[in-house]
Amino acid sequence: TGTEAVPLLLDFHQIGGTAQQQFMDSQLDAIAERENVILVTPQAVGGVWTVTGFPISNDADDFGFVSGLIDELTQSYNVDADRIYATGMSQGAFLAFDLACNFSDIFAAIAPVSGAMSPPLQQQCAPQRPVPVLHTHGTADDQIPYDVAHTAIDWWVGFNNTAERPEITPLPDPFPENGTTVESWVYENAGTGVNVEHFRINGGGHVWPGSEGDSDIEMAEEIWRFLSRYDLDGLIAD
Repeated sequence: TGTEAVPLLLDFHQIGGTAQQQFMDSQLDAIAERENVILVTPQAVGGVWTVTGFPISNDADDFGFVSGLIDELTQSYNVDADRIYATGMSQGAFLAFDLACNFSDIFAAIAPVSGAMSPPLQQQCAPQRPVPVLHTHGTADDQIPYDVAHTAIDWWVGFNNTAERPEITPLPDPFPENGTTVESWVYENAGTGVNVEHFRINGGGHVWPGSEGDSDIEMAEEIWRFLSRYDLDGLIAD
């Protein structure tokens, strides 16, 4: 109704993808309806985002686009400026990392899926504050190797000053026939509560978990569970 400020979640598609496909795959619309969140799935020029250090780009100013989009949304709707979040798949996940590095004063937390940080971004990344990160990646990803993706986790573990060793919890396996299992890795910062979390999809490929109908994890639910705990000041008090 616009009578109260509500969170904003931007969901970025993969390279060569579309906003419509990402909207269908991520299944975040049910969360947005239930939790009173403004969900936006933007479309890149030519299906390609411009991301720091990524070898393929659209040569557009996507930082300017995202900034302008947020300005337009906050002018048109009652957005809680302390609770703006980003998620995305593959190159969209690269963009979410990039936004956390360059717009940590805007994005309260991020939840990239099947992406990583390029070496140039890791060298240049200079957030103004610790940023909560939930990163999901499959060990059998044939486009972005798991070890490459894990360097992004290591970067944020160091920057957020969390525990170096995660608490690892195997999750239930409701679809044993799909050949994948899921582990939850939590790198905790006991002082600030600004954690780094990771879902390791053992045997998982380069897909959004659940987009093929055999999810061992409710990705949309887990993304919102994590993001909703944080605003720009860090962990939201109970």
